[in-house]
Formats: sequence, structure tokens, C-alpha cells
Amino acid sequence: MLVVSAPGQDRCTIFGFTNAYVASRARRRTAQAQRWKAHSPVAQGLQAKLPSLHKPTHLKQKQSRTMATRSLIPATDDLLFLKQVALEAAETGAKIVHEALEKPRNIHFKGVTDLVTDTDRASEEAILEVLRQQVPEHAFLGEEGGVSGNAHSEYLWCIDPVDGTTNFAAGYPSFGVSVAGMTPISAFYPAVTLASFSALTHNVAARSARNTKWRVHHYCYFVASILEHCAVLHKAVPVAAAVVEFAGGPLAWVTRTYTASKGAGAQCNGKDLQVTATTDVTQSLLVTGFGYEHDEAWSANMELFKELTDVSRGVRRLGAAAIDLCHVALGVSDGFWEYRLKPWDCAAGVLMVQEAGGTVTTMTGSPYTVFHRTTLASTPGLHQRLLETLKPKTEGLIQQGYPLGTWYVPEVYEQYVEQVSNL
Repeated sequence: MLVVSAPGQDRCTIFGFTNAYVASRARRRTAQAQRWKAHSPVAQGLQAKLPSLHKPTHLKQKQSRTMATRSLIPATDDLLFLKQVALEAAETGAKIVHEALEKPRNIHFKGVTDLVTDTDRASEEAILEVLRQQVPEHAFLGEEGGVSGNAHSEYLWCIDPVDGTTNFAAGYPSFGVSVAGMTPISAFYPAVTLASFSALTHNVAARSARNTKWRVHHYCYFVASILEHCAVLHKAVPVAAAVVEFAGGPLAWVTRTYTASKGAGAQCNGKDLQVTATTDVTQSLLVTGFGYEHDEAWSANMELFKELTDVSRGVRRLGAAAIDLCHVALGVSDGFWEYRLKPWDCAAGVLMVQEAGGTVTTMTGSPYTVFHRTTLASTPGLHQRLLETLKPKTEGLIQQGYPLGTWYVPEVYEQYVEQVSNL
């Protein structure tokens, strides 16, 4: 067993969880499921449409032995529930957007060229209404409304009610609705340290070396499952997301719906996604984006745009980061980079790329969170080659004192983001 609870002791001896804590998490999951079944308009039949993880059949026969362990790992049903909520929220926002497609836009300006429409605000409020109903104890970070909800929650939802507002306002077909939920994964493991995790995996590996059958089944299930979550012990990461993309254009609008949850892959309209196998920059199609502020980072990216256009099949600029990232996951482009993205711009798309087999780092190659101001997402075989071009320019900006650290970090996440930045 991986977790032992000694008779008469109210504590799991390896992880340091109290039985009361485990019981409280079980009660919360049950309550979440009941709320979902009672209120969600898409609950019926949805679970059959969404893929889920299943442990080996022979492990089900040992349920009593592994129950404590499973309670300590972010459960598949937890992640499925979060993905269902993300999908319902994104589709609710997308309905607002769809109803406004052929209507005149009421446009307001947040800056000289940074605009917002009434549809942005209506979509965000509709999304928040779903989230407040389904996960009222969570925190929310919206592009238009900022932080709301429980500021001390281990869960944070990042909401972009219309990603690519300029495109939407003009009727240009590259925009969407983006919703992502994330948590500091160590919230599930308050007593786990890197040392204890190393010792745990060492013991599992040692046992697997002695027993081939145990290695094939137990090692793959336990270590893969725990590593999937404990490997991100020091950072806040997206764990469930949904994006509804609007494509086609006036009089011919269509949508694509992307979903993902941590460890369960990414899908588009129900079909599994996989990034391309491209390894040569000269054979790649790339995408980037430019912010509204024409500053040093904007100028540096113009130079990068030219450099990579000269050596690749082309570089596209669509104007919606969440959609750009989903296209990398979909396999229609091979890589994406951009400066100064905000958490709601990239949280959902980053999870799509990761779950489709892609690699995501900062533009200097450092470990990434959605609070960092540089983003590079690509197929694994292309990533290092892109860094060879992007890293020198980015490090030059940092040496000049240009701020490219983290931003928009809620207080509950600060320690985790700082730990990642120092790796």
C-alpha cells in the first residue's frame, strides 16, 4: 500500500492527511455531483460523451486497499465534474455571443485601440452565473470583472468571455469563449514534500524491479497518476478547460468546441487531439500575437516575426491567443509564442496544448505558469529550435529592465508561482 492509516490513529502516515480531511473532500465531491445533476441543463448524457480515465481492472478488485490513496489524488470524477462545468459555462457564454453575431455592436474603449463590447460583459456575467451556481466556493478571475468569489479558494477559474474582441467587433472569424479552472496542486497534498515524493517513487520503482507484473500494472497506474499531479507540486496549473471557437464568418458561422482535463487528454467536438510531429522549423507553420501597447516587447516581437517568417513556412497573426493555442493542439499549426498574455488569455489554451502532447514554457525555456508574461507552446520536437530564436531576444528585454515576470497572481497562488520561477 502507498498510504497506511494505523489503527486508532486519525492520520494517514505517509501523506499526513487526517481522516476527517479525506471525509470532507468526499462529502464535497458528492455535493458537487448532486448540484450538477440537479441544475445543469447538459448533465443528462454528457458523461457518456466525455472520455475519462480508468484504472486497470485488477485494481478494482483491491478497492478497499487503495481507497485512501485514491482519496488523496485529484480524482477522475473531480476532474470530469470540473470539465463539465467548464463546458457548460463556455457554451452558455457562446450562446450570448452567437445571438449577437448578426446584430450591431455597441463598442466601448478601454484604451486607444483596446475595446470591449456589451457582448463581452453579458457573456462574462452569464459564465459567472453558471460557475457561482455549480462551484460557489471557488474563486473567479474574469477579463472584464476581475477577481470575485472566494479569494482564498484553492480553485481559480479564468474567464475570457470573448477572446479576440476586435475580431468579434469586426465580424472577422477568429474569436471564441474561453473558460479554465485551476488549482495549486499542492492543495491536494499539504504534507507532501519533494523528498517524501522521491522516496515514495523510489520504493515503488524498487518493487517494480522485483516483480514484472507489478511493474507493468501498479507502477504505471500509481506513479503515472501521482506524477501527473505531484510533478506540479510547486505551481498553479489549469486542470479543466473549455473553449468555443467561432469560425466561418458572416452568414456562415460555425463553432468548434474544445475540452480538456488534466491527465485525460484534449478533444475537439469529442475527438481526441494530438499536436503535429514537426521537428524542422523550415517545415513549420507558426502563429504569434501582438498586444495593444506598442512598446519594447512589441518591437522585439516584430523582429522575431520577421526572423521566423524568413525560415519557416509562414507566421500567422489571428488576434485571439486562446484560439491560437487550440490550433496548436488541433494540429493545424506547429507553434505559438507571444509576450504579455494575461491568465484569462491563455489558461484554457495552454491546457489544450499540454493534453494534446505539446510543450509549454516561457520564452526563455523556464517552467511556465499562466501568470508569466511570455508564452511558447509547440510540438515537442520543435520547441528547443524555436527557443534558439526566441530566448536571446527575450533575455535581452529582461536585461534592459523590461518587466517579463509574473502578473495578475492571486494571493493564494503567490508562493507556488514564486517557487516555479526560481526553478
